[in-house]
Amino acid sequence: MADTAIMAEAELRPVLRDDYLALLKDSGLLAGIAGEDIDETIGNLQPTPRQYGDGQLVCRAGAKANCLWIVVQGAVGVKHGRNNLLDRKIPYIVGEQAIIEPDSTRSADLVAFGPTTLLEIGRTCVERLPPGILAAVWRNLAGVVSAKLRYATIQRSEFIDRDRDNTAIISRFLNQHQQGFVLAQGSLSAGHFPDKLEAGRFVILFSDVVGFSKLALRISPAETAEIIRRCMQLQSGAIEAADGYVDKFMGDGLMAYWPVPTTATPDDVAQLCDQALSAAIAAVKLMADIPVEGDKLGLRVGLHLGEAIAGNFGSPDRMQVTLLGPEVNAAARLEQARSDDMLAGDALADVRVSTAFYNALPEASRALLPFEATIKAKQADIDLRSGPPQAAI
Repeated sequence: MADTAIMAEAELRPVLRDDYLALLKDSGLLAGIAGEDIDETIGNLQPTPRQYGDGQLVCRAGAKANCLWIVVQGAVGVKHGRNNLLDRKIPYIVGEQAIIEPDSTRSADLVAFGPTTLLEIGRTCVERLPPGILAAVWRNLAGVVSAKLRYATIQRSEFIDRDRDNTAIISRFLNQHQQGFVLAQGSLSAGHFPDKLEAGRFVILFSDVVGFSKLALRISPAETAEIIRRCMQLQSGAIEAADGYVDKFMGDGLMAYWPVPTTATPDDVAQLCDQALSAAIAAVKLMADIPVEGDKLGLRVGLHLGEAIAGNFGSPDRMQVTLLGPEVNAAARLEQARSDDMLAGDALADVRVSTAFYNALPEASRALLPFEATIKAKQADIDLRSGPPQAAI
């Protein structure tokens, strides 16, 4: 009677195609099992072909795990949320955690890529193997897990390198202050639009290279590009050395700023203004050293201390994190002032600062800005101080 039951069970087992049998053996699941025991072991494992169409779900994350699969046609993708983490192709073993860890659940979705056939082997079939055969299968599954862990370590290292590269790329378009502002609202990933606005107090700088437009008319485009790069490098270097942030490059000029912390004392503000003034004067001096044909290049700089709104003022496809507000325009107007704009005053030097900025400076630094002037503006005339003395016009 028992023999009859065994024969009946054997007759119910699916007959595998020869190519499926070959791939089952190539998968490594049966490694170390004596040749005379292979066919019986395959029969005991009862591998059952399961066919899936392209995109069809094989298993869902969180589902109870009670079998493993061997890919014998097509491929499957391991997915987590919207992300395809891995592709498993012929003759890969997948879902082995179901055998190693009883009562486990699937950690990710498994989806067929194209027409796919998997050999399904249930945990109960593995557990009923003779002890010696079972030990060999366990060793082989442990080897599969070990190989996947090694690959995961390599992949994690690659992800870290890629993240470091992405951060370096982002830093070429957003300064550290802008990155922090955006990340505080979520992430820098595509599809995320940081729309929070933040009011604050800033030291704001605008600059423009004097004489560049005339120079560009008589030199080649390549020479023009090289000089403008040099101008931007020298200015941004001086600003960053003084703990400032370059906001944007605009033709032959730029905008930069120094955020004033909400907890800043008058001494803290004085130090920030002093740093900004030092950066401006350094940039003016560096600009005069750029070798050009004919007259030397100059630099006009406007500095202002005031309130502004920080935010992303771009589109969903392209961020533009910057400062906006009337006080920003006031800083730009200081830089743009010409001698013809003067309504009163002694002279107008290269570095021009607002009264608010001047009053916040340490007493010793005010001596660098000896010239007083009043310039015309659309809304109201602007009082300013400028210097250094050797740069007066």
